[in-house]
Amino acid sequence: MKKHILHLLLLANISTAFAQGNQNALNFDGSNDYVQTGYTGISGNNSRTVEAWIKTTVNSDPSTGAAQHVIVDWGTTATGGRFTLNILWGNTLRIEVGGSGINGKTVLNDGNWHHVAASYDPSATYKFCLYVDGVLDTSANNTTTVNTTSGNTLIIGKRVDNVNYFEGEIDEVRVWNHARTASQIADLFDKELCPNHSGLVAYFRLNQGTANANNSGKTTAVNSISSAANGSLINFGLSGSSSNWVSGSGITLAPDTTVIKDTTVCGGFVSPQGRTTLFTGSITDIYTSSNGCDSLLKYNVTVKQNSFIYQTITACDSFRTPKGQLKTSNEIFTEKYTNQAGCDSTVQTNLVITQTKRTANIASACSHYISPTGKTYTSSGSYNDTMISVAKCDSIITTNLVIYSTAQSVLFDSACSQYTGPRGFVYYKSGTYLDTLTTVNGCDSVVTIYLTILKPDTVTFKETACDSFVSLSGANTWLKSGFFSEKMSNQVMCDSIIQYDLTINYSNQSFVNYDECNPFNTPAGTSITSSGIYTEVLTNSLGCDSTVTVSATITKNKPIITKIGENLEVDLTDLSYQWLDCDNAYASIPSATSATYKPNKSGNYAVEVIENNCKDTSACLNYPSTANLQNIYLIKASIVPNPAQSTITIHNHLESFDYEILNHFGQVMLEDNGLTGNEISISELANGTYYIKVISASYTDYVKLIVQKP
Repeated sequence: MKKHILHLLLLANISTAFAQGNQNALNFDGSNDYVQTGYTGISGNNSRTVEAWIKTTVNSDPSTGAAQHVIVDWGTTATGGRFTLNILWGNTLRIEVGGSGINGKTVLNDGNWHHVAASYDPSATYKFCLYVDGVLDTSANNTTTVNTTSGNTLIIGKRVDNVNYFEGEIDEVRVWNHARTASQIADLFDKELCPNHSGLVAYFRLNQGTANANNSGKTTAVNSISSAANGSLINFGLSGSSSNWVSGSGITLAPDTTVIKDTTVCGGFVSPQGRTTLFTGSITDIYTSSNGCDSLLKYNVTVKQNSFIYQTITACDSFRTPKGQLKTSNEIFTEKYTNQAGCDSTVQTNLVITQTKRTANIASACSHYISPTGKTYTSSGSYNDTMISVAKCDSIITTNLVIYSTAQSVLFDSACSQYTGPRGFVYYKSGTYLDTLTTVNGCDSVVTIYLTILKPDTVTFKETACDSFVSLSGANTWLKSGFFSEKMSNQVMCDSIIQYDLTINYSNQSFVNYDECNPFNTPAGTSITSSGIYTEVLTNSLGCDSTVTVSATITKNKPIITKIGENLEVDLTDLSYQWLDCDNAYASIPSATSATYKPNKSGNYAVEVIENNCKDTSACLNYPSTANLQNIYLIKASIVPNPAQSTITIHNHLESFDYEILNHFGQVMLEDNGLTGNEISISELANGTYYIKVISASYTDYVKLIVQKP
């Protein structure tokens, strides 16, 4: 009872003992200060939580021209490749994943300390949650897939692409490998932690240095989880109240204590947590508080010796203990005595009682059998052997024995060139052989083999082929001349060597270009009617295929002329032209060598077009006199809008009129009658240039229309 009271008092002391130390933070100047850590960060689409305490008055709202201020970041700038905790729109908390992000609601630049946290759970209804001062601020889903890469280790105070430095103080940066719940964050956000929390994978207390003092040598931010992932202070002045170690957020410091108790015991000691020692030395119980810190209760134990003896005794049939107890079966029993040190000396005995017993055994052997006592038996039967056990007790073994004899067999066989016997021996000539095997009973089985060895034969063929030759077996294909061989089975099913004296002749290929004005036939008789690539297969002098690839270009310009307003126009562009007078035996018209020609008199006209040295002449087109054209154009109609999309309006001095809408080939696309100012639908027309022929009682007019739809 006294021991239990002592333990309770020690635990009470532990619960109230705290190791007080610095509760500092880092001030970032917003210009070039940052902490580069060795922690690689959580990658891919895995769950995570990142936390920090911050204090700032700087404006981070881009709607006012300010820049983002980054608290913690890692990853790369690929879409979805980084995880960035920062202050942005409306000076509220934001989490970005590279490409988009989630904004909070609480304004943070009021100059007070605030705890901020962001969690990500890919399986949750709302995958992102933002917390401010231990309370859920925002929960939402993001449009960009999270796929954090490992290109940059965790950075405190700037983004991974070296922009948006933080201005203000940062303290207590923590990273967890799971999405913390709201209650978990509320429980620990205002407490400094010890590093043994489950899932805490990076923890920067930022308690180094002396607040506002000269800290020129304090350039390491300690990672409480792994020193290999410590952070390095980059570009900090480390003097005064800016760009230096400063006073922290004032959260509760982590408790940590050790209580030592000396005790002397007999035999062994068991701590309140069940740790046991049988020897003099130290034993420690560990108590963990709600924020993950260890308190140690250390016992310096003196154990008096010779307090315990363990022995094993084997006896036949029965055993009497030193205190007179009679034992007749196996048992572990304990008897206590007082030793010279005044402690209990406990003797624990593992008693093994061996009884005289009979054992039945089934055995088999080839020819003879040797029993456990060394007797030899040569026939099947039931035999008894008496043995003495290690406990000097009789043990009678009854053996039911089966003796197997050696087996004999005969095998007649044949093979090609060589033969492998049942046991793996190889024979190269005919004869009689003996082979010894083992039966299913494990005894010898002698096989007499009467063996016949057969021989292969050889045949040679002289062959000629084009490009390749396939052997008679179909297993080989040869692509060049030479002497080759393969194996096949002859009439006695032995290998037959087939030899080939082989000559390979080769097919050839050629390429021919044709540039013609009309369809034509190739020398091989292929009819070419349009441009393209054609293949002809002939036979060369060696009797093999000769493949000719024909590249044919046939030019068929087939010009068509159309009357557009006062001009004649041909439908082919960027070629050579010569206009012809059809009424003067197709005589060439001097200087009429463009795609457009305006005759100076009525008549019939054609155009000759040269394309790729191929000439072709259009059909003749009748052209009205210039005098009449001039009369037509005395009065102009107008079209609005022009260019147009879906409707137009024709204005012609208030006269009623008929109209035709012509394409550039002179084909009528639309026709009707109308009045000045009425809308006309052109929704059926595709984008392009058209001509409207306006016919009224006093004139006929042509107006160009451009249809340009979005």
